[in-house]
Amino acid sequence: MIVVTDDLVTVAMHAIAAELQGSKLQLFAGQRPAISGETTTETLIAEINLQIAVEGRYIAVDPVGAPLARAQGVASWARVLKSDDSWLMDMDAGTENTDLILNNLQFYPGSTILFKQLKFAGV
Repeated sequence: MIVVTDDLVTVAMHAIAAELQGSKLQLFAGQRPAISGETTTETLIAEINLQIAVEGRYIAVDPVGAPLARAQGVASWARVLKSDDSWLMDMDAGTENTDLILNNLQFYPGSTILFKQLKFAGV
C-alpha cells in the first residue's frame, strides 16, 4: 500500500492549479470531436474565463464574473484551453453524471450560465 501524505497532495494540487491558471472554458452545442482537441465547427455558446484556487485537497474552479451565452444552442460538450489558447481537454456537459454539470443546457444570447460542478479528471 502507498500512503500519500497531505503535503504531497498539496504540492500536486498546486502544480495542477498552476497549469490551469488563466484557462478558459468554451461551451459548445453539437457533437464533440471524435479526437480530443481537434478543430471544431460546432456552435460556440460561450467562452468563460476560469478562476482557479487550491482549497485543501481540492481545486476550486469558478467562472470569472457571471458568464453569459453569446449564441443559441443546447450545450453538449466543453473544451478547456490553457492561458496561451492551447488545448488542455475536452469534456462532456450535461445536467448530471458528467464532467461539466450545468443547471440548464438550453441557452440563448444573454442567458446566464451556471455551473453546478466541474471535474478535471486526469489533469
